[in-house]
Amino acid sequence: MVTYNDMAGEFAYGSGNVNPQQAVDPGLVYDINKQDYVQMLCNYGYDADKIKRISGDNSSCQGASNRSLVKDINYPALVIPIEPNKLLNVKINRTVTNVGSPNSTYRATVIPIPKIKISVEPKMAPTM
Repeated sequence: MVTYNDMAGEFAYGSGNVNPQQAVDPGLVYDINKQDYVQMLCNYGYDADKIKRISGDNSSCQGASNRSLVKDINYPALVIPIEPNKLLNVKINRTVTNVGSPNSTYRATVIPIPKIKISVEPKMAPTM
């Protein structure tokens, strides 16, 4: 749990176990583009000059929405700021593309956390 004001810090740990053989044929990929990352930087308060230096082009925060930082970026990790003794209901959407075998079926696996209810919809995702 993050106990300080660094909401992206949880991404700094790395991706855990990496299997190079499975990386060649991942099955599902998370669709994300450069503008998604620019949007996240805008929400962190980066100014136009910093955005341009990081992106290497004229990307800007113009038209940026008020998305909720890393929680909304289409990334495998799920980040939800939780305050002690406060109830919350959060919906997180992720979009994936099947780059594996056609007609595959994918199932989400959730590792339960005490006192936190997590549900996944759909429970199975067939692809074509």
